[in-house]
Amino acid sequence: MIRLNWFSPLPPAETDIAHYTADLLPALAARAQLTLWTEAKTWDPALEKFGAVRHYYPKIKNTELAGTLNVFHIANQRAFHLHIFRLAHEVPGLVVLHDLAIPNLIGGLPFSTRRAQPIGPADFDRALGLFVHARRALEIFRGQKIPAAYRPFPYAARDWPDSRDSDPVKRLILFGQLDVPGRLDVVLQALASHPRRDRFRLDIFGRVLKRRRIDRAIKQLALSESVTLHGYVAEAELDAALSRADLALNLRFPTMGEASSSQLRIWDHGLASLVTRGGWYADLPEGTVGYVDVENEIPQLHQHFDALLDDPEFYARLGQRGRAELLAAHTPDNYVDALIQLAEEVSS
Repeated sequence: MIRLNWFSPLPPAETDIAHYTADLLPALAARAQLTLWTEAKTWDPALEKFGAVRHYYPKIKNTELAGTLNVFHIANQRAFHLHIFRLAHEVPGLVVLHDLAIPNLIGGLPFSTRRAQPIGPADFDRALGLFVHARRALEIFRGQKIPAAYRPFPYAARDWPDSRDSDPVKRLILFGQLDVPGRLDVVLQALASHPRRDRFRLDIFGRVLKRRRIDRAIKQLALSESVTLHGYVAEAELDAALSRADLALNLRFPTMGEASSSQLRIWDHGLASLVTRGGWYADLPEGTVGYVDVENEIPQLHQHFDALLDDPEFYARLGQRGRAELLAAHTPDNYVDALIQLAEEVSS
């Protein structure tokens, strides 16, 4: 059985990659001997049934990593991945690349000045192999000196009660990255300018960095009765909201080339969603999402809002097809099989 040092954010860290690790652990622990490494000083003790959990920041001795393949999870969130990224430049390992562009992560690092975006093979000079979640990322790294593999981002599907009703007022939901990439300003403008705005309620979940500005915008747009900012909430509360929502707004621009765990969570609830046509989202199977083009966001959002009111069954089918895609292509078992195969290849 292969031995892995798994460097990743761990629950309860407020990042989707911590959830990703939690989803993988049952299948991963069945195929590998795991040591879970975290820079946090506390973690969910339930993780310890899958492997030892160890704290590595600010220093780790190379002797502690000997005889085990390091697996480094790299994404664009500086708070969770900066030290993993630095460590991946010090010791060899298998890199799991979650975002194709990582400007927030490499900005300000001494070795980042020569790098363009998206990143390429030169950014991982100590990598033994690369595992990616977007086909476009695989195209960049294919044919290089190190082996690369692709699998769709995994998600452990669950059974959720459907709390949607036939209320003429439709519930919209937006969660996750809420500032520039999530297009929150555009969503508020689209809702405020829609002729039937009184037929919608928008629930927003997650931390907003510029909360006062958004509060002012909601007031100025006269949306106080239509929009609720919930902040960061417990997982169960967010899942309940997804189960009763009629349409999710999962817009991302600019995109980091990332596979969206938020999108998989939306599909898990059989919920229809609107996404930006670009990056990973542009390659989603036809009929699983509704698209919005950056050049024409507000008019196209209005078209979707009208269609949701006039033909809600169309969006119900969209959500059902999304869940079918989740169950067919994103299982943790298939993902772990491919990851272990690459890990054994680079370890031999």
